[in-house]
Amino acid sequence: RDIFDVKMCDAILANLEGATQLSVGTCMEIQRGYDLGKYVLTVLDLGSPHDHAFVHQASSLVVYTLEEALNYIRVVGLPYSSFPSRVIG
Repeated sequence: RDIFDVKMCDAILANLEGATQLSVGTCMEIQRGYDLGKYVLTVLDLGSPHDHAFVHQASSLVVYTLEEALNYIRVVGLPYSSFPSRVIG
């Protein structure tokens, strides 16, 4: 099911903040997302078991707090308009 979810999603948010043990399953999902060209936003603590070159390489962006990740999603997820809005009247 996890691999199916990775195949079907548009982007992945991997929240590893506060992890004290390595989550091999989450690392596999991050790698599979990378392999499939998904946008992978990873949250981890500096010096955690996940703070490794492989996780950084397979992630599109690594941030260090969930709040930072959610703020990034809010900004990137805003509707895009290539034309400036104008008020007519």
